[in-house]
Amino acid sequence: MLSTVYTNVRWTFSMRGEPSDCAFLKSALPITARRARPRRDPFAEQIFCSPAEERGLLLDEIANLPDRTGWLWLRTETPEAIPMRTTDMAIASGRELEAAVDPLKGDPTIGRRVSRKLYDRLIAERDKKWKQPVESVPVNAVNETYTAAYRRMRGKKENGDD
Repeated sequence: MLSTVYTNVRWTFSMRGEPSDCAFLKSALPITARRARPRRDPFAEQIFCSPAEERGLLLDEIANLPDRTGWLWLRTETPEAIPMRTTDMAIASGRELEAAVDPLKGDPTIGRRVSRKLYDRLIAERDKKWKQPVESVPVNAVNETYTAAYRRMRGKKENGDD
């Protein structure tokens, strides 16, 4: 299913996540062919990564992208993904934040909540329907029912009836 989606998607913006989730981007990640391989000897000749190795490293780096950074791939417009960073959001704080959030907290329809009055009424209706006073269920009646069922089943087994 995912391969069908990836095949038919026209554009995608992929941010920090699992490299396996962004594997469809591997062929679109831009390479420079100048990415140096790590070397143990500082005096050894510098060796560069192959295109496949460089794309693999870029794909692995998706798991460690900074906040608000990702790869935009306009599949129908360009063969390579474009590294992008979204703008910072101005978020209110202190009293401004409280003033902005208070109407949301007070509205019970947000988050499919119900008002306290309605909630209490629904609980009372549920309790009336499902809860019975302890005195209304005679303990002996329940015990007698279980005893009769046990004897009936035991009698069938002793007679060979299954």
